[in-house]
Amino acid sequence: MCLPRSVLYTHYLDFCKQQSLTPVSAASFGKVIRQRFPNLTTRRLGTRGQSKYHYYGIGIKETSQYYNSVYVRRGLTRFSAASSGSCKKENGSSLYSPSSKTGTLLPDFPNVKQMVFPNGVPTEKVETFVMMYRTHCQRILDTVVRANFVEVQDFLVHFWQGMPGHLMPILKSRPLVEIVAVCDIITYQAVTEVLIPASLQSLPESLGQDIQHFARQLPHWLQQSMVDLPSTLCTMKIEVCEVFTKALRRQSALVHLAQAARGVLRNCDLVTQMLRDWRGMDMSMILMKFRFGVETNVDNGDTSAANSVESFGKACN
Repeated sequence: MCLPRSVLYTHYLDFCKQQSLTPVSAASFGKVIRQRFPNLTTRRLGTRGQSKYHYYGIGIKETSQYYNSVYVRRGLTRFSAASSGSCKKENGSSLYSPSSKTGTLLPDFPNVKQMVFPNGVPTEKVETFVMMYRTHCQRILDTVVRANFVEVQDFLVHFWQGMPGHLMPILKSRPLVEIVAVCDIITYQAVTEVLIPASLQSLPESLGQDIQHFARQLPHWLQQSMVDLPSTLCTMKIEVCEVFTKALRRQSALVHLAQAARGVLRNCDLVTQMLRDWRGMDMSMILMKFRFGVETNVDNGDTSAANSVESFGKACN
């Protein structure tokens, strides 16, 4: 039997969160595992480009809340789907874990060599900045994969407040600001794909809360880290960040709503009761009250609401 190292560490982080404990780093956790299980070996399993390190000779008890049949007995083979993305089962559906996306690389950033910059903006300095910025964004993505959202703030402060002096002048140039905007969009898209699961997977409650908190705090972290930097750059980054965080919060809420609906629809008694309640509703009275509310808009030439009422009335009849 075998178990992905990242999955075991994710379970440990979730346990610490539930018990209000301070977790150790992944490296320290690995040392503890090896001390506790001295006969344990490590193997790299999975398809080329998607392989992950596994603990070989360890599994999860069937009585554990983290039990998943994927990781028992013979475990994952070299050519099995190593990135299933589930860490445990709840009501028959897989719970999603960002650790399933460990090793995710950012798509290519804009190629500076193919661009033409105005006088006073050295291409080699822009190229150096973009290379540094890609490393910075990859670190943020790796941190999000580990669900260690608080560390993102440290990376932001370290990068922007530690900007080399010889690169500061180019931060004022409009072309560089636009390049940063494109890079941010690419990074945020990758972060979204890591955090938001497929429609058939459920989001653990603790992870959903962390995502919502991360989305609320990220604009503030970014603003605090960019103190004394060019206003054009700061404004652009904040605008792109706010678009991302709003979309992330909406998608997270939608996943949560889908999970709640799925739980209800699987309960035959609840579905029967919903149908009974629906059939017992006085639709004619509801439509009459709604028509009264939209008469003012119709008088002003806005017939969209009235048309919606008529369409709904026909569907109910």
